[in-house]
Amino acid sequence: MTKNTQNNTKTREIAGHSITLESGKWYLASRPMASYKGQTFPISIRDEYNNEVLALAPMSYDAANAFLNAFNNGETSFDGRDW
Repeated sequence: MTKNTQNNTKTREIAGHSITLESGKWYLASRPMASYKGQTFPISIRDEYNNEVLALAPMSYDAANAFLNAFNNGETSFDGRDW
């Protein structure tokens, strides 16, 4: 689901998370590298200048990877997405 708001932002549902970002910009989601599978991972969404624009609560390894795949448009994708 996509919802436009008044101040040039757009809200989309990505892997069960409601994400609101500025429309017309490119973003990439990432997480720190794993040292073991049982830890949790904060997700960072960064803009084209590598500025963190949104931080999500830490997720399990599998949930973090599912979110990254959905947000970045594919497994092991670093393409990011235009919002």
